[in-house]
Amino acid sequence: PEDANSKKNSLVCWTVATSIKLAIAGKVDPVEMANYMPRLLKLLELKEISCRHAAFLMAYSATHHMPQVMAGLMKDQVMPSLYEVATFKLERKVDLGPFTHTVDDALPLRKTALSIFASCLENLPASLDIAAF
Repeated sequence: PEDANSKKNSLVCWTVATSIKLAIAGKVDPVEMANYMPRLLKLLELKEISCRHAAFLMAYSATHHMPQVMAGLMKDQVMPSLYEVATFKLERKVDLGPFTHTVDDALPLRKTALSIFASCLENLPASLDIAAF
């Protein structure tokens, strides 16, 4: 069960990750961003799906726009979360009268993880361990 406090905290985390993502796309100074990025990447470890998705989008934006900032952080902070999400499924059945439909709520997370992999192939190929994936 979710209480009001955890819901408020997840909204704050989502807002922070989305704001940073937009700041990165808006050409914030990479030197200043490099100081805060290790702490911001801790958002990738959250269990709340919306916060985690926003954190992955932030990491994607950083990988795409500022690969020099992410180069040293990929192996230790980003890749373990990407490997975990690559196999993560959160399926539920929706009853539609005579039919049932299976919905995978983790699909957006997996798509974002694959986008980060694609961006790494383009901008940071040395940071990927293809055999581990």
